[in-house]
Amino acid sequence: PEWARGSRVSGSMDVERELSKDRKVRVSDEELKSEADATWVRVGLNGSHTWGEGRYTLRGGVRWATSGGSRELGGGVRLEARF
Repeated sequence: PEWARGSRVSGSMDVERELSKDRKVRVSDEELKSEADATWVRVGLNGSHTWGEGRYTLRGGVRWATSGGSRELGGGVRLEARF
């Protein structure tokens, strides 16, 4: 059937803001402090393609994030089969 095949692409963009920038914890009477970057921007792109009357789907995506001098990059691919 026509509905059982096709391609899709989607994207996302998020802004994450940490309200408490400084974090403190006490371990064995020592105070440890972390000053993490407070704002992250995240961008993602995902896609899928289905064929074989809906029996097979290939999905994949990439994501990228940045905050100040820090950057993250990730992604993955997955093949699904129905029997």
